[in-house]
Parts: sequence; C-alpha cells; structure tokens
Amino acid sequence: MSSNVHTVDEIFLFLGTDPEDPSDLGGEVEFWIGRGEDAEKHIITKSSCVFIPAGLVHAPIVFRKVRRPFKEIVIFTGPVLVEYPVEDWPPEYVPMKPPPGLPIVDTKRTKLITKWVPK
Repeated sequence: MSSNVHTVDEIFLFLGTDPEDPSDLGGEVEFWIGRGEDAEKHIITKSSCVFIPAGLVHAPIVFRKVRRPFKEIVIFTGPVLVEYPVEDWPPEYVPMKPPPGLPIVDTKRTKLITKWVPK
C-alpha cells in the first residue's frame, strides 16, 4: 500500500485475539504517518486505535510479524471516500518481498476506472 490521503477522517483499530491477554496484538505492525522525509514510523505491538484526520498523509502499513491472528478494522467517518495516492515514500521504508509466483501490481501505474457517485 502506498502513502495516501483522504477527504474524511479514518480510524484504524488493531485488536489482539488472545482472550487471556487482549492487549497483546499478537504481531507487529509498521504504521507510517507523514510524507516523504517527514514521515514517522510507528511500531504497533499492543491492541491500539489510530486516528488519522482528513488531509493527513499516512501509509504504508506493513504487517512485519504475525504470531497469531489479529483484527484490523478500518472506519471512515464520511459517506463518500475520496483517496489520493501520494508518491513520496518514507526514506527508511523497505517494502517486503512478495512470495515467489505472486503477481505484482504496480500501484503507481494503476488508474481508477470506475467512480461511485451518490444519488
């Protein structure tokens, strides 16, 4: 997932599934906030809520380690979502290599071909 920005607020919930310790996420999520050289890397290892206000550049979001299943829930606060890609990658970001044989989609060359318009 490349960096992007939205016209509405976005809320990310990362929830652990261990009933004995629900605060333990069960993995490690690398969450980037900001653009290009100003981006900050945050490592999430506990059940967490991340609020991204409209207009704040965020992502990539990378699941670096998974010890057991956990939940990611994404909530948008408006009825219509408009997402704009941002081409500035954080300088420290290292993308994970895909498994062999997995087709690769170049998100920088992919264009939106449909548009949803509310009635």
